Amino acid sequence: MPIVSRIVPELDLLYVLVVGESSMESLIDYRSTKMNIALLDHPNLSILVDFTKGDVEIGLPAIKALMKINKQEYEAKGDLLKTVVVSNSSFSMIMAETIRLIGDGLPLKLEVYTTVPDALKGLGLEDHLERIITMREEMLLGGDTTDL
Repeated sequence: MPIVSRIVPELDLLYVLVVGESSMESLIDYRSTKMNIALLDHPNLSILVDFTKGDVEIGLPAIKALMKINKQEYEAKGDLLKTVVVSNSSFSMIMAETIRLIGDGLPLKLEVYTTVPDALKGLGLEDHLERIITMREEMLLGGDTTDL
């Protein structure tokens, strides 16, 4: 169960949870396939990617591949979805800054937080913290999880 996710349609939220070790290639594949399918049905979702229970090795080629996906999305829709990343790794903060620097002029909506409560606040969803934490625990246990 390295990458699982759940859509919370009434909150316009796609919650992606990375558990254990995963590769950036797996995350990019997940983003370009399974997440795109979800976004067809829910085009206005904000995306929260939670790395607090997992880790992803990342390099410049993977960042460039992610930027290519963002560029295609921007060209198709004229906008990019708000994405927040939760990680207790300083490397994730560096990664986010690198993405912003090589953003190729795209209006990126990317923020990095160190806690889920802070990320929810950044999305304006702080009133739903208890619900999201319960959902996250269910996802970790493998119960009632909708893997896209």
